[in-house]
Amino acid sequence: MTFVSSTRRPATQSEAGPSALAVLLHSSASSGAQWKSLTGWLAPSLHVMTPDLPGYGTAAVLDDGEDDVLADAGPVIALIEQAGAAAHIVGHSYGGVIALAIAMARPELVRSLTLIEPVAFYLLRNGDADDRRLLREVTSVEDRIRAALELGAPEIGMTRFIDFWNGEGSWARLEPARQIQLCRQIHRVAANFAAVAQEPCTLAPVRAIRRPTLIIRGEQSPGCTRRIAGMLEAAIPSARLAEIPNAGHMAPLTHPHYVDPLVADHIFAARQRHMAELQRVGAANFRY
Repeated sequence: MTFVSSTRRPATQSEAGPSALAVLLHSSASSGAQWKSLTGWLAPSLHVMTPDLPGYGTAAVLDDGEDDVLADAGPVIALIEQAGAAAHIVGHSYGGVIALAIAMARPELVRSLTLIEPVAFYLLRNGDADDRRLLREVTSVEDRIRAALELGAPEIGMTRFIDFWNGEGSWARLEPARQIQLCRQIHRVAANFAAVAQEPCTLAPVRAIRRPTLIIRGEQSPGCTRRIAGMLEAAIPSARLAEIPNAGHMAPLTHPHYVDPLVADHIFAARQRHMAELQRVGAANFRY
């Protein structure tokens, strides 16, 4: 595991090679706008897409009404297919679950993978006693959200949600306008929880991932996502785990000075390896 302690400047086009595609997937209760800082690192040398996931930002809720991870991944898959090239996919929280689902279901669309505390809670379901305890902790958050919906009091559910991921008192410190905005997203947050809960509890397809993978977690993040990050590092061949000091679950927003160069280095290294492989294959196929 890498403990991150340094930063560097963004890479230039010449360092990264010809332009490639990067797709950045945001967390629940957020939008593609959360990636403004990382985009600044990547855009000089990559074509960066930051789509809003279904029901967030300007994206509509899917017509089928089903709570399903792969369904939520559908628009992202279509975006990559339309671009006509495999993508360097970065996913945070629920966006990390989407990224993981794409890597398992459509590996040909993935050039490299970065998972920032993906909320793949389903992996805890058949674990040991500690795993099940962690699963109960996060299930209690979902239960509070659903109870709040039944009561017609979204602020109760979102208070628990925000404080769980950001620390006690985080909700109270938000501006009223931001609290109102978050309360309006509670139905989508509940749907994201439901989608994750329906995923099969198995590491077999995770172990089949054969793409350069970086996994990032915060030193002070909740135990559930820290544990999941460790499970993924152990399961994905050649995966690398990096820990951001003094950071929590929202490290892409609170600690971009650590996260951004780490992600950029991973993507550019994967890009360079891919270009070297293309050159090797081209040389092997050349006939005098």
